[in-house]
Amino acid sequence: MGSVVPDVGAIINRPKAVVLLSEYGRIAETAILEIPKHYHDVAVDKYVIMPNHIHMILGLTHGRLIIAPTNVSTIVQQLKRCVSKQIGYSI
Repeated sequence: MGSVVPDVGAIINRPKAVVLLSEYGRIAETAILEIPKHYHDVAVDKYVIMPNHIHMILGLTHGRLIIAPTNVSTIVQQLKRCVSKQIGYSI
């Protein structure tokens, strides 16, 4: 009897489903999209908002900075602070 490979959902070019974010998800998305406005040396390349966490791929450029380059830790701290303040409790 042959083995069956489980479907893990990793199909290339699968159709994109429309995902409706919760109120908190929309707040988080707005904060993510604002990152480049506050950090001119940072681009949000990709992100995904999950029920209890977020994944982001950030592009960092240090070409035309006047101040020290931004580090990822600072970006994440500020994102969490911004979202926490809007939803009323710490995330």
